[in-house]
Amino acid sequence: MALPPSRRHSLVLAATSSAAKRVLSAMASTYDVAVVVATAAAFVGVQGAVDESHQALEGIAERFEDVVATSRHDWNAQEWPESASVLWLCQGSGLHLKSVVHDAAAFEALAPELVVAIGESAMAISDPMVDPRGGAPTLGLGLERSFSVLCGEAVAHAQRTRELLAPHQGLVALGDDGWLLVQGEQVTSENARWIGDVPEGLSLR
Repeated sequence: MALPPSRRHSLVLAATSSAAKRVLSAMASTYDVAVVVATAAAFVGVQGAVDESHQALEGIAERFEDVVATSRHDWNAQEWPESASVLWLCQGSGLHLKSVVHDAAAFEALAPELVVAIGESAMAISDPMVDPRGGAPTLGLGLERSFSVLCGEAVAHAQRTRELLAPHQGLVALGDDGWLLVQGEQVTSENARWIGDVPEGLSLR
């Protein structure tokens, strides 16, 4: 059975790059090209975010293509590789990432085998995503549609977010250094908890 559009790839959502590194190392897979998108890190240091990502992907990806566009103008001018084995979205501001990128079209065109999103970028990939400033749902990128993600300070708003989301929409909170791995319908996690029911079509290992 074909996977729904939101899960044609495996998905790693992690609170930190080090948590993502642990998951990827345990998966024991190697990949050709990793596209590292540092857009979310516009206000915390793009080069530092890129370097941290390369370090986490060392021994996992053979080659890197870095996207350092931090404005809509630069994003529209960005040249993309034809494809990527891994799409890595750096930590930073999920709201800034969403405002620059708008939707997941550029990401989906890469047809990655694996999508890795760190911190607030993990929140931004869902639609709806959660506004970290108060926990209200808002438009996200849409790489994942069956559940929304909380991490960092947004976890404190978990109950409010759950009440505002549609009943069928899943909600998972990543704790400190927590992670979630989705491979097809199978979900593995560490220091992550579901707020309410696990979405239909997902099975916890």
